[in-house]
Amino acid sequence: MDLPNGYSPPAYANNLDDHGGWAVIASSVGLVFILMLAAIKSYTRNPFRSRMRWEDAAIIMATVS
Repeated sequence: MDLPNGYSPPAYANNLDDHGGWAVIASSVGLVFILMLAAIKSYTRNPFRSRMRWEDAAIIMATVS
């Protein structure tokens, strides 16, 4: 396949044998949802209870892993 000048081939091709592009998209969307959840939770937290609770640690550890 010939591409016009200035274009490069895709990093991950979607074909019958390789679905790497779908894996990248799914993991990116999941990471965005996790980060949005963490941001909303930290925004709605009561300012008088500024300690990190067990569910905050679980969100952070799930995001890292």
